[in-house]
Amino acid sequence: MVYTRVSSKEQADHNLSLDVQRKSIEESARKNNLGIIGYFGGTYESAKTDGRKEFNRMLDFIKTRKGKVSHILVYTLDRFSRTGGAAIKLAEELRENYGVTIFAITQPTDTSNPSGVLHQNITFFLVSTIISCVSKKQLPG
Repeated sequence: MVYTRVSSKEQADHNLSLDVQRKSIEESARKNNLGIIGYFGGTYESAKTDGRKEFNRMLDFIKTRKGKVSHILVYTLDRFSRTGGAAIKLAEELRENYGVTIFAITQPTDTSNPSGVLHQNITFFLVSTIISCVSKKQLPG
């Protein structure tokens, strides 16, 4: 399964990022013999919360087809989520309850072992912290 996104309408309208993400993910899937059974995202949705239309449509797809999806392929982990602890909890739920792993093609991590899970969790926390720091710098005053 493929999930792509950008953060704003301007990025979606004037940026090739969605196309680059999709093509790069497709190439990685071919190289790693991973079948793609669906495409989600392909639009602008902020990843600061998990209340995203396409994101939730993808999660519903996974939950109603338990055992049919093995991976969510994303370009980078921040394309999946920037929610830190909530992203970690969701990734764990997907792994443990649905057998689905999140695979960032530019940040490959083997989450079938504890050190790989730790690495992914640290990355989720770092993304969340960086976004928080950037947001504070953009506030007036």
